[in-house]
Amino acid sequence: MKRHSVPRFVWMALATCVLGATLALTAACSVAPKVGNPVLPAGFRETPLPDVDIKGYLYFRQEQPVVIPLKALVENYTPLPGYPTEVVVSRLRVWVGPGPKDVGMSLEVADARALDLAAQVLEKQETKFEHIQQGNVLLLYKGEADWSQALKSALAEGRTVRLEERYGDAWEMATLLPERVEGTPIAAGFGSLDDEFMGNLEAEYPGPGGDVKRYAGATRVKNAAFALYARNPVQRVEQFSQDLVKRQGWGVVLAARSGYPGFLINMMFGRAASGAGLTKRTVGERDVYYAETQEMHLMVKNVGSVFFVALSPDEPRAQALIASALENS
Repeated sequence: MKRHSVPRFVWMALATCVLGATLALTAACSVAPKVGNPVLPAGFRETPLPDVDIKGYLYFRQEQPVVIPLKALVENYTPLPGYPTEVVVSRLRVWVGPGPKDVGMSLEVADARALDLAAQVLEKQETKFEHIQQGNVLLLYKGEADWSQALKSALAEGRTVRLEERYGDAWEMATLLPERVEGTPIAAGFGSLDDEFMGNLEAEYPGPGGDVKRYAGATRVKNAAFALYARNPVQRVEQFSQDLVKRQGWGVVLAARSGYPGFLINMMFGRAASGAGLTKRTVGERDVYYAETQEMHLMVKNVGSVFFVALSPDEPRAQALIASALENS
């Protein structure tokens, strides 16, 4: 079996989803937020998912394709004479299974010939991923044998499910994301923090994984949805990193539901927020809670048992995002 590392950019949005939810809920009206018509990346709602158990999902699509170097997809990458060193991707999808290393990806490339050559590069490099090429789409998958083989079978046979039908709770959270927002949505997705995934996360990453498991258990968060917004299209992505987010001025909005009733959260919110080091700010006519963490500005507000989180490297941008998230609440 060839070796392949999980690209760092895969974890950026998924980690943001988990981090934002746990920070908000350990810190963060009994009124429920209104279901709306959120602005999401083109095709997010309509695009089916493979017919396997998916715990995390990332969908990336912007108005123009993005250049991804092959070294972002291959561990210990070595350029090969006569072969491309990058691919131009029009749409990227990532699926995470029951464990954090159970991963599948779909890369859509406009130039089928370039994709043929890129697939040959992957065959000649050490990689943990297996792959299937279907026209201008490259499908990658790896992980625990049963899930990996189930994903391979679903991809090869074209067996799919609708997001709204299979992952209704996650879609419900997605419908609470902003209807109007500054910038363009370029990515969206969800995370399902059930006992199986949390147990596997803790086993794989005993320190941070254990912390996430404890926070998720304490706050009774099971599902969260997020979207990533950009002012301008990104031209090239070496890896999704904090530096890239800062350079691009991207923002993230996340919606997550707690298993606790809204009235109980209202009673605990202020004390928990203060204990977590968050400070109260006024955005419009709403009181929200604020913190700066790792050079990112975080705003959080609960509406009943649902928490909205906004993250941005720019504080005014974070304020605008949380205001957009709360517009229909």
